Amino acid sequence: MAFPTVLFTLGVIWVLIYWFLVLVGRVEPDMNGPKRDPRVGNKFRDIPPAVVFTSLAAQAWFWTLLARAMFDWDGYSVMRVFFDGIFVAVIALCLAYVGTIPVVFVFRRVRSAWD
Repeated sequence: MAFPTVLFTLGVIWVLIYWFLVLVGRVEPDMNGPKRDPRVGNKFRDIPPAVVFTSLAAQAWFWTLLARAMFDWDGYSVMRVFFDGIFVAVIALCLAYVGTIPVVFVFRRVRSAWD
């Protein structure tokens, strides 16, 4: 693996460790999320940060892994590979953001069904 996949792999490892600690009972997640604040304008304002970060990290990791598998960067210079990696990371974060919106929608539906 190469940049930026390694960067997002660290995020995925952190997410896996966090959810493992939740499963064994060492960490208690706040599944209520922050209160609805009218000053906050993002789409994830009432969703727990752990859920949002999990979705963003997993999807960004997937998109960077896919880009690395699709493009062969072995014949390019180091600077070209670095700047292409930054471009891929930005695109992967954008796609992860768009992919997190349906996850948030489902999370809100499930949470409202439990209330």
